[in-house]
Amino acid sequence: MLQPNFIVTWICGILLSGVELVIVLFHCLCIVDIQTDQLSPVDFCKRVNPFV
Repeated sequence: MLQPNFIVTWICGILLSGVELVIVLFHCLCIVDIQTDQLSPVDFCKRVNPFV
């Protein structure tokens, strides 16, 4: 049997890596999504990721 601590750590790791993946994808969107009419790429990036 696996220890509960190990399972919780594993789930947290998956969630954290998922969050990192989403952030990376949004960064890619900032680069790719230059052709949007509504927002300039800079405004889009600022809305998506305020830390940029």
